Amino acid sequence: MRIALLSIAIFEYPQYTDFLHTTLFPAFIYGVVFILWFVWVRNFNLNKTKKDV
Repeated sequence: MRIALLSIAIFEYPQYTDFLHTTLFPAFIYGVVFILWFVWVRNFNLNKTKKDV
């Protein structure tokens, strides 16, 4: 999906190729990884206190 979106964006906006490839898409990937990590820690924490149960 990342490759398809990147290809479409570069096709539509070739003047922004460097920005899209080196800045925007890595920031998007890191953001998604951070959000997934946050959800994982929040929902699957095994050390819940008695108040949380």
